[in-house]
Amino acid sequence: MASRPRFYTSEEVLDEIYADPGSDFDSESSSDEIEEYHDQQSSSESSENEEMIENDNQSINNEDQRVNARGRGHNQGAARGNRAARRAVRRNRQQEDALLEIQWTSNDRQPRIPQFTARQGLQVQLPNNAGAGEYLSLFLTDEFFDLLVEQTNLYAAQYKASNPNLPPNSRASSWVETTRNEMKKFLALSFLMGVVRKPEVSDYWSTNPLLKGSIFNSVMPRNRFQSILQFLHFADNSQYNANDPNRDRLYKYRPVVQYLVSKFNSIYIPEEHISIDEELLLWKGKLLFKQYIPLKRARFGIKMFSLCETTGYLWNSYVYLGKEPDAVATDMEMVRRLGKSGAVIPRLMEGLLGKGYKLYVDNWYTTSSTDPMAPDASDQFSGRHFPELIPPTPKKQTPQKKCEVCSKEGRRKESRYQCGQCNTHPGLCFKIYHTQ
Repeated sequence: MASRPRFYTSEEVLDEIYADPGSDFDSESSSDEIEEYHDQQSSSESSENEEMIENDNQSINNEDQRVNARGRGHNQGAARGNRAARRAVRRNRQQEDALLEIQWTSNDRQPRIPQFTARQGLQVQLPNNAGAGEYLSLFLTDEFFDLLVEQTNLYAAQYKASNPNLPPNSRASSWVETTRNEMKKFLALSFLMGVVRKPEVSDYWSTNPLLKGSIFNSVMPRNRFQSILQFLHFADNSQYNANDPNRDRLYKYRPVVQYLVSKFNSIYIPEEHISIDEELLLWKGKLLFKQYIPLKRARFGIKMFSLCETTGYLWNSYVYLGKEPDAVATDMEMVRRLGKSGAVIPRLMEGLLGKGYKLYVDNWYTTSSTDPMAPDASDQFSGRHFPELIPPTPKKQTPQKKCEVCSKEGRRKESRYQCGQCNTHPGLCFKIYHTQ
């Protein structure tokens, strides 16, 4: 017989929301911070919170020893997950208590709208009847293809030198250096494979009447395509030390990423309304900084922070490389001053600050530490936030109240949280409870 469903109280639901609001960084209230269970990597910005967390971790370590003493190995994974959840709840509550000490006001005021001074739009000249190929050539220039050709030929030579006893009929033994024109064909076929989907790469060159019909055979032989694919490289492996603890985790792709982002920045200037958010690129292979976010459609992948405008144009972006900051491209002083969430905005808006942009972000970026950070007074900053804790009173440290609507229908018990309209007792809880 199936077990009866368990109904959560509003208090339990809100604790779950605040424990994993959906980002893999700090417990700074993000819409995607369920990755806290995967990375377990954030820490509080204030020294007082760090001391409290250290004490909590000490007690949790003692609990670990007791669990191990029982000898129940099959329950240890679940115990670790529960402890991570409790740590996340404690950290969020500590930050919420700190926010309660800030003097918030709800007085209406007339905002000062800064003048937008950026020269938005395309920054290069193109004919009015320009096609897709001409636009693509703005980003994928000869300089880009020369980089691919140079590093691919270099890696092929290094591979043959380190493997002198290759079989005479192998692809590596018969390798011939590639050229710019051939690399363009290789990349074009790779793009086409994303449109015309087949089970295997070799199927694109199949002579089977059920599979053939594409132009792959007329552009490049199958063996040549697979040889270029085998040796395709973007950086010199001999300059990379895999044993260095401070190594660049994005070293093998860094030249291409930097080149493309520089083109995104220089060719087009975004319009007045822009947004910063994280995105997840689907990837299920082996990778040190691969993320797992169950709430995302692509649960496994590479996480990136991106700045886009309303048309969807991606103007700036960088890859999240794990809990350790990117030492190559991160301003560590800014991270120490603003925190991890606060340092994202000035890093992505470099070159746009002070021009009257209107930036829209989610709740992870709207912490108290974002006040002294960019965007400055000549830019506008808009974000969302979660409902707030009910402020403590002299008589009760953790006051609760009932929802005016829910209490009439007997659906929910009391809660410690309130929305912006909960100024009386009883107050209104989340509006979404009554609209869905």
